[in-house]
Amino acid sequence: MAKKTKAKAKNKGGRPPKYKTAAAFTRKTNEYFEKGGAKTKDGKFTLYTVQGYCVWLDITRQTLMRYKDDERFSDTIKRALERIEQNNLEGTALGYLNPAIIIFNLKNNFGWKDTQSIEHSGTVKIQKLEEILK
Repeated sequence: MAKKTKAKAKNKGGRPPKYKTAAAFTRKTNEYFEKGGAKTKDGKFTLYTVQGYCVWLDITRQTLMRYKDDERFSDTIKRALERIEQNNLEGTALGYLNPAIIIFNLKNNFGWKDTQSIEHSGTVKIQKLEEILK
């Protein structure tokens, strides 16, 4: 009689996720905002960054962006990114952060863009080529 064997589940490929549950991921995120970040010498301001957040989570920025697309982690990541963005804006407004560096950060990590508006006043006269050549 032939032995019956259980079929092994196929490996989907790639490395298993570092955080298997949303609760563990949220705990680690909250920990970053409680214990992480870079504090000023006077201790009055703590800077949070996307890179610092990734280092704290022990994942790459690319992994963070993949996790952002996973419904288990997306709300936690979106809230964390909003908190980092707010922190950067407030730190700049309070004079703790270099505006040029924060502008660079906001453009590269938060989709901010410089826009330019050009208004034209006056009239434009359109002439046919035949009228010009007469």
